Amino acid sequence: MLAPFRWWPNQVRKAKRRLGWYSPLARLIRLGLPRPGGCLVLIAAGLSLLGAMLGACILAVLP
Repeated sequence: MLAPFRWWPNQVRKAKRRLGWYSPLARLIRLGLPRPGGCLVLIAAGLSLLGAMLGACILAVLP
């Protein structure tokens, strides 16, 4: 029953493969250069947590 509805996306996918739509070069052109934003967020969060822990330790030691 769903076969006619599955046919069209499969044909589109095959055409994209023939054109090289999924190749690394085409993906780079479509999406642009990768951005290191996610990694920077993790590093900033880690440094923030480390700073908070160090601050708490220093405040606990000082009278």
